[in-house]
Amino acid sequence: MRPFCLLLPALLLAASAHAAEADRHWTLAGTEIALTARTPDAGNYEDRLTFSRGGKAVLEFVDAHVGLNALDTWRDAGAPPFGENLTGGSAPQVVVQTFSGGAHCCFALSLVTLGETVSARALPFDGNYGARFEKGADGVWRLIGGENVFAYWRASFAGSPAPTVVYRLEGETLALDEAAMRKPAPPLAKLLADRDTWDWSAAQAHGFLPYPLLNRTYDLIYTGHLDAARAFLAAAWKPDLPGGAEVAQDLFGCQLRRSEHWPAIATLNRVPADPPHCD
Repeated sequence: MRPFCLLLPALLLAASAHAAEADRHWTLAGTEIALTARTPDAGNYEDRLTFSRGGKAVLEFVDAHVGLNALDTWRDAGAPPFGENLTGGSAPQVVVQTFSGGAHCCFALSLVTLGETVSARALPFDGNYGARFEKGADGVWRLIGGENVFAYWRASFAGSPAPTVVYRLEGETLALDEAAMRKPAPPLAKLLADRDTWDWSAAQAHGFLPYPLLNRTYDLIYTGHLDAARAFLAAAWKPDLPGGAEVAQDLFGCQLRRSEHWPAIATLNRVPADPPHCD
């Protein structure tokens, strides 16, 4: 459930090669676009992406790595064609992906529209995992990314599952793609079949929970089975380990509801998108 972290090594490697990269330039809809790799001081690499009109910069992105969905600048294959309008309008659009260069963080996505003015709209999935685009047979673009809110929650980063979230770009609206998200829930007995093999050794010392417990709980939530997730967590909890009720409250009442995707996930599960219930 964590394909997006595979982007990190490639991006880190790309950052180390910035000094050898030449500046790149494009012209689209009367807008000059320049991507410049800079080395302000030794070992501190930085990209600058500038959108200019009439010789004046009107929009800039600066980060350790800046990717544009143009040839040879986007590190992930999942990007729409350069200039294609994704939201149903006529103005050309480009997608910008920034990456801070940290070992685990952080990505951000923006959709830039080159209309009468140059405007940028932040897209979801700012955090550890990034996102990709896919165009369906229906001609609608989809944005597919990993849920960021569970990174380090009762787990190391490597042990933090990242359930997949899928949106449809319906005009200017991002709508959860329920058809892509919703799946049948496995029987509880199947989910519990290997429970005796789970490693609970880090639970007492560090509060880290077994990966299968977290992964299957999240999977149920993000395929539309919130009640089944509650039941699974309760049934799978180690009987002689205290704190199961507190973990459930923290997960379902607090952490899940902190997600930027919570309104969509609540809709998927047919529950109100109530705010977090945290102490």
